[in-house]
Amino acid sequence: MNKDQVEKFLSNKCTYDECLEMASYFEKDTEALDALALFEELGEEKLNFSLEADKEKFLNDLFPTDQPAKRKPWIPYLSYVAVLFILLFSYLTFSPNSTLKFINESHTFSNYSSTNKLFYFPDSSYVLLAPQSVVNYADDYAEKRIVNQLSGKGIYSVRKNQSNAFRVVSKGIETKAIGTVFTVNELSENSIQIKLLEGKIVVEDVERAKTGQIFLDTDHSLLINPKTFSYTIEGKQKSSSGKHWKFDQEESEILGVLSTVEWSNSEVKFLKIENQELFHVIETVFGIAVIAKDDSILHGNFTGSLYRGDDIETLIGNFCQLNNCSFQMNENMIEITKN
Repeated sequence: MNKDQVEKFLSNKCTYDECLEMASYFEKDTEALDALALFEELGEEKLNFSLEADKEKFLNDLFPTDQPAKRKPWIPYLSYVAVLFILLFSYLTFSPNSTLKFINESHTFSNYSSTNKLFYFPDSSYVLLAPQSVVNYADDYAEKRIVNQLSGKGIYSVRKNQSNAFRVVSKGIETKAIGTVFTVNELSENSIQIKLLEGKIVVEDVERAKTGQIFLDTDHSLLINPKTFSYTIEGKQKSSSGKHWKFDQEESEILGVLSTVEWSNSEVKFLKIENQELFHVIETVFGIAVIAKDDSILHGNFTGSLYRGDDIETLIGNFCQLNNCSFQMNENMIEITKN
């Protein structure tokens, strides 16, 4: 390294590679640089002659620093996706007009007790579930009014809505009603009984491909196989009042409660029969649904008599006098309410 090269460097006349070579040389042998003693002889103008950009580049090469990490090109896209997701979630959650939901939560009514239990749906329709029965409905009930009967027997009383029918689905069989009372009873894996107590209903498989529409009138009963879709319909006409006890019917129809029932040709005596069993007898013998709207009505027992010529209203009237309740009788249903 000589004086001419140093002067060329300080005068900003050397090439970039020459600058690197010189810097490398003096970095390894600083004593050689001191021995030249050239810097004191150079004027201020020569020391600062090089352009600032060249000086900066030279310094960066002499004293390399950590370069900032390069930003990965896909990071901004992740940010955009996150923002869009938040906006979409906010719209679906807070917009009153949005119909799409990520989660359609279900609500379950189950009865694992030994007595019937009454449950109300959001529109005030209700179901009376027999023991060991389960139904559920989803958050979109107000829109679709669909109930899934998962097991057992349910008596449904439907709040009337002409523009939005009420539906019960059991093992792929759908019962559709506008405003009626009916029962859906899963007798076995291969047999479902659907009985209309009031009004009219339509029964059809959910795929709308197997059974066609099956229309039932009051007091008609449909027995359908959910696997083969074969079915039979039984119907009988009864008057809405004056339902009389048939004294000549078989005792086996009293459902095994003979220990609490005394039978004769003119009178039937109930001897401390449990209220739940009494309602069961009434439903079987008179072909009418009994709905207790308060669980306390199902507890306790009843002692009384039904004479030849008496009708069901007499029996229920006596029951309500003893249990401080009242009843309302429709065509094929009795609703009992605690006073």
